Amino acid sequence: MWSFVGSKKRQRWLWYAWEPRLKRIIAHALGARSKKTLKKLLGLLSGFNVAFWCTDNFSAWDMLPDKRHILANALNVKT
Repeated sequence: MWSFVGSKKRQRWLWYAWEPRLKRIIAHALGARSKKTLKKLLGLLSGFNVAFWCTDNFSAWDMLPDKRHILANALNVKT
C-alpha cells in the first residue's frame, strides 16, 4: 500500500506482515519501496517463524528465501 507526501516523487510505502490465524497485522514498516525498508520489516519479524512470503515481483524480495516465497501473480486464476 502506498501514498505520497507533497508530490508523487516522494512516495511512501506501508509494508506489513499479516497473521491469518489471528487476523491482524503483526508488524509494519513505513518508508520507500527499498531493501532498507524491507530490512526494517524483517528485523521486526525476527522473533516470528514466518511460514511463507506472498509478494509481487519487486527486486527487493530477492532477500527472501526462495522455498518460502510465493509470487502473488502465481496465485491468480484466469476465468
